[in-house]
Amino acid sequence: MALNAHLDIVMNWALATGTTLYSLVGTRVAKRRMPSSFKNTAKALCIHDETTSTEFEPEIVWGTYVFKCYGGTDDADDAAEVFRAVHARFHNKAGDITSGGIVRSTFVTGTLTYEPDTGWPVYIAKFEIGTQ
Repeated sequence: MALNAHLDIVMNWALATGTTLYSLVGTRVAKRRMPSSFKNTAKALCIHDETTSTEFEPEIVWGTYVFKCYGGTDDADDAAEVFRAVHARFHNKAGDITSGGIVRSTFVTGTLTYEPDTGWPVYIAKFEIGTQ
C-alpha cells in the first residue's frame, strides 16, 4: 500500500460521521495543507504525515501525523474545541478502530500557536498512528 494511502486512512477516520469531531468540522478536513481559499470562518482541520516507517513491523506503517485545528474565529478557545475533539477521537485508540485500518493511535503532544501570515490561532496536535 502506498504511503499516501495511509494518510487517507487517517483522513477517512477523521471524517467519520456521528462523532463530536464531525459535528464540529464536517467535511472541512484538508490533506497536507489548507486550500488557498480557506479564510478560517468555520471550524476546520488539516492533517499531514510528518514521518512514516515500516521498520519494525512490515505489515503496519507507523507514522507521526500532525493535526492542525482551526476554530473558525480569532478566539483560541474555538481552536481548542476542535483540538479536544481530535484528542477524543484519536488518543489511546486500539482494537475498536481496526475496521478503518488504524491499529493503534496515541497522542504525543499538543500546543497552541498562531499562523504567522494571518495571526489565526491554531492548535497543533501530534499523534503516533499505526495503519494497516
